[in-house]
Amino acid sequence: MKKSIKVSLVAACAFGLVGAASLVSAEGPDTISLAGPAGKKAPVAFNHKAHQGKTTCGECHHSKGADGKQVAYVAGQKIEKCATCHELGKPADNMHKNCKGCHEQKKAGPTKCAECHK
Repeated sequence: MKKSIKVSLVAACAFGLVGAASLVSAEGPDTISLAGPAGKKAPVAFNHKAHQGKTTCGECHHSKGADGKQVAYVAGQKIEKCATCHELGKPADNMHKNCKGCHEQKKAGPTKCAECHK
């Protein structure tokens, strides 16, 4: 009885680690410099590596369909620079909504301008 419980626990832990590892991708640079609006704000040094273990790729990455609308992330897709589609510094800037919104929701990470644009 005790042996079967131990085997079950080990198997559950192994499956849990495999599942958690599938959420984390070792792809991409450790740090990404995100440009601020020209002459207005300093670039942001985004710690990509630290975020990989906290969320899925599709939380931030997506693509644009032929109609110009956002299409969900598909594993293995080419990742473009954010500024390819997003005009930084605009009031409806999605990067600010996404990053700042997540930080506010999770009550973790910077939410004030000077905390990111150093």
